Amino acid sequence: MKKIFNIKILDNLNFFQIKFVKFFLYIFAGVAFYKIIKIILQKVKKNKLSKKVLQSNKIDILFSIILSIIKYIIYFITILLILRDVFNVNPALIVTATGVLGLAVGLGIQGLLRDFVSGLFILFENQFNIGDYVVLNNIKGKVVNFNIKNVKIVDSQGKINIIPNGKINNIIRYPKKYEKIKFHLFYSGKYNEIKKVYSHLKNNILERYKRIIKEFSELSCSKKVSNFNYSNFTIFLTPFNDEVVENLKELFQKNFPGILVYIDKLQ
Repeated sequence: MKKIFNIKILDNLNFFQIKFVKFFLYIFAGVAFYKIIKIILQKVKKNKLSKKVLQSNKIDILFSIILSIIKYIIYFITILLILRDVFNVNPALIVTATGVLGLAVGLGIQGLLRDFVSGLFILFENQFNIGDYVVLNNIKGKVVNFNIKNVKIVDSQGKINIIPNGKINNIIRYPKKYEKIKFHLFYSGKYNEIKKVYSHLKNNILERYKRIIKEFSELSCSKKVSNFNYSNFTIFLTPFNDEVVENLKELFQKNFPGILVYIDKLQ
């Protein structure tokens, strides 16, 4: 390493300035190396051969795990080099200290290994993928990230929930990206009146929940059912958004007095 830092600019620096420069050069080298590896992995991930070897829904997760492992290895090596070349710590002492430290944090590493092994089982058993809607340990949401340590899911409130892989003991995977909800409307007024209310609420709901609702069907024509007029419509929205459905039901009841609203979740 001495040859690397044997540059003229260091000749005019004092002892502490040289240490300072070396410290940040190692940091810069570590970060740059990690960025280069990341770019290479991204190109490999986009390669057609990768898509043939692995299912497309596993590629993102697998490369995320590999990148996490490489990141920790680079951090470890960078710290060792800084200790040796900047703080002049004896390499033999580093090895000894590493061994002692390894014993001291053994229990902590067990947790990391548990998370890693659990993550591999989740990946290769295809229990869920990034973008899936799941229930993990009774927490409902969309999987937005999965790595060597944990899973991140976003719930219907937009909150990010982080769950360690090793602590996941209950998985429910929602099979579809959208739920189909059918609204049954029973009312005593005229069809034109309910149509007007429906159009107003539809526009407001779509504007308010445009990222959640995929499709909003037209209101069906009025039919006579007992002493009521009957119409229906369906919406397609992302799973686990029951509050949106209840909100829409309450808006109909508020804007059209006497209306009866029943909801069906369709497969």
